[in-house]
Amino acid sequence: SRTGLKRGTLVIGSSTTIASYWLPPYLANFCAQYPHIKVEVQVANTAQIEHALLECTIDLALVEGTPTEPHIISKHWQNDLMSVVIPSSLKPAKNVKAWLNKQFWLLREPGSGTLEMSVKLLQQHDVTAKNSMQLGSNEAIARAVAQGMGVALLPNVVTEDLVQLGKLTRLKPQNNIELSRPLYQLHYKDRPSSHAAQFS
Repeated sequence: SRTGLKRGTLVIGSSTTIASYWLPPYLANFCAQYPHIKVEVQVANTAQIEHALLECTIDLALVEGTPTEPHIISKHWQNDLMSVVIPSSLKPAKNVKAWLNKQFWLLREPGSGTLEMSVKLLQQHDVTAKNSMQLGSNEAIARAVAQGMGVALLPNVVTEDLVQLGKLTRLKPQNNIELSRPLYQLHYKDRPSSHAAQFS
């Protein structure tokens, strides 16, 4: 319930992917219902957002990665479907797993929730990114893959436009088991929430 929510400021820390693709409709709905609440969004990777929570510079966080600090409470928010994407000009071998282990991988930087989950999901499928390059955004990775620089594991919301344009191909998941990662809402448990954050 948001009953009684009249004025105040809600500062949200969000990882890049969530801020770009998931957060806008929620912000639009919130601002329409509560026009007198000032909303600020700070965008950074998961590790930086977690630090901002500990510094009490944000009220809540929406991130891909799980928190490492015991003072941060997390709860599940959404599920984000992910796929391995390759240049549309590239054709994988019949043994896809062995083929992927030989590919050049484009990955996010340390501290990114996308990197954390990508490595975890690849390991679960016995794929290791032995040869790789790090880039600072999912969009940069998607466009680099489209240019033939390598392959990547990315959220479907990031690659949808390039897939529709025929520049990227999504590999079908093994055994038809879709890859997904949980998105989390984080709070600092030792800090009383602002009036606005209580109803976020």
